[in-house]
Amino acid sequence: VARPEHVSRSVGDEAVILADRGMYFGLNPVGARVWGLIQEPRTVAEVCETIMAEYEVDRSACERDVLELVTRLSEERLVELR
Repeated sequence: VARPEHVSRSVGDEAVILADRGMYFGLNPVGARVWGLIQEPRTVAEVCETIMAEYEVDRSACERDVLELVTRLSEERLVELR
């Protein structure tokens, strides 16, 4: 789940997140969609089901990419893993 103390804004179909240290993170349209989905607690499987329904991507690629994004967001303390 995204940590609520971070400010994020949509910029077109992309997203920008302000992190704790004053750094900004930009997310492409798919990353922005994932960010939107994890504003509430969801499993990676739930996120992937939505992404696969909206984009042409197979399950293994989706899971790999979502896990990579969530790991990066966790390293930057932008999400809380439960």
